[in-house]
This record gives sequence, structure tokens and C-alpha cells, in this order.
Amino acid sequence: MRRDIILGTALLVAGYLILTRVDRTIACIAMANAELVKANAQLTVANNHFEELHVKLEHTSRKLDETNANLALTNDKFVAIDQMFQKFPWWKR
Repeated sequence: MRRDIILGTALLVAGYLILTRVDRTIACIAMANAELVKANAQLTVANNHFEELHVKLEHTSRKLDETNANLALTNDKFVAIDQMFQKFPWWKR
């Protein structure tokens, strides 16, 4: 009988220690999960920001392409004007 009481007490203490460890583990997992939720929210905000920047960069790229095309046209006009003036003898020195 005494052996049963000692064994029961040992099992009770072991069960308590196991439950305490499990509770601590669950608390740590819950805390880690909360941190992951926060990190996920921050990554979502950053991803949205990157998408906005991507749209702005596409717009800027289109504008730069337009500017480049306009500069090429302007350059062609200057070349044509220069060629026209080269035809006049009084222009040459």
C-alpha cells in the first residue's frame, strides 16, 4: 500500500511537471505566433508599398521613354537645320 502511495505521488508530481512544461511550451508558441502575425502584417504593408513603387516606376519609365523620343526628334530637327545651313556658302567660313 505504501508503495502505491509513493508511486501515485511520483506520478502526480511527474504529471504536474509535464503539464507545467506543456503550458510553458504553449505560451511560447502563442507568443511566437503573435510575433509572426505582426511580422506578416508588416510584410503585407511593405509588399503594398512595393506594388505602389512598381506602378510609379512604370509610369516614370513611360515618361522617360516619351522624353527620349522627343529628344530624338529634336536632335533630328537640329541635324536637318544644320544640314540646311551647310548648303549656303555664306554660312561656311
